[in-house]
Amino acid sequence: EISLGLVGSEMCIRDSVITVGRTKGFSNFQMLLIKTNTNGEEIFSSVFHEENSEALGVYEDGQGNLYVVGKSYEENSLDDKMLAIAKLDSSGNLLWKNAYHSQENITGYHITGVTDNEIIISGSRDSDLVFLKIDSLGQELFFDILDSSYYGTPSSMLVLQNENILITGTTTASEIHLTCFDNDFNFLWEKKHGSTSRFGRSTIQLDNGDLITVGKSTHVINGSNVIDFQKVIILKTDNSGELIWENEVGDIIYHNDGQAIAENEDGTFVLTGYALSGLPSNTDHMLIHIDSEGNEINAKYFTDSKTFRGENIIKTEDGKNVITGGYQGGIFFLNVDNEGL
Repeated sequence: EISLGLVGSEMCIRDSVITVGRTKGFSNFQMLLIKTNTNGEEIFSSVFHEENSEALGVYEDGQGNLYVVGKSYEENSLDDKMLAIAKLDSSGNLLWKNAYHSQENITGYHITGVTDNEIIISGSRDSDLVFLKIDSLGQELFFDILDSSYYGTPSSMLVLQNENILITGTTTASEIHLTCFDNDFNFLWEKKHGSTSRFGRSTIQLDNGDLITVGKSTHVINGSNVIDFQKVIILKTDNSGELIWENEVGDIIYHNDGQAIAENEDGTFVLTGYALSGLPSNTDHMLIHIDSEGNEINAKYFTDSKTFRGENIIKTEDGKNVITGGYQGGIFFLNVDNEGL
């Protein structure tokens, strides 16, 4: 049995898809990486790192090597997490594996590179934001923890065109939170958007430098704390986080949560996530097509009792979309056009 990484942990590489997660055995689990084509047909898979480890993010460098980040545990214990990283070659062979700051109880979620010899990682210690920088051999270059009173809950990391680092997340007051650092992790700016009960999930940058952030917005019944409905929220900001527009989409019969968004060649967007319907255990995934101002063009909900939680969406060379997410006992791959067909 295999499980998908719980964050944006897949990407399209030369018309192939890299997905990370974990194997799941009777008493232990290990990091897993699967490379497929855009039809979901497996090219290779690799199982690696220590017993009781899980992969949550992946990055490909300019040489085709793959860096995988996640968490691992001490032998025979699931109490203390360690930030875990492994490097594989382009064929999925393990080159090295390391665990960092085992005493800090850290989970690594996101990994990317500024150069082929400067790899940056973000993660969390409880709700604290964690930064780590390593070289291509896994040697630590920098490490820091920002406590939760400063930040909140990090959801995704993006290296911007100017090589600054953008963290998307949610404040402790449940506002969408964009925070920018330089690539030495010095604080540059932060922006908070919206009223409470908004949650930021991930951000992309457009060619002109503007930012598109996706997440969810919760609406409650007047005079109560009972949820009425949840919609996907999309924000467009400039490269300093100043709001240009915002919009909400999704059918209100569902509790919608947008997880990832991608841009089409015509300037429109497609997004995926998940939608709760009926009982809380009924989780559908969806594709929503929006115009350049965030207005809904089409929404397609996929109802399958064995699939849940669309995690990421990537564009293929033919303009279609690959959506990945969790499947009972594995991972699902969905290849559809912008109308969900």
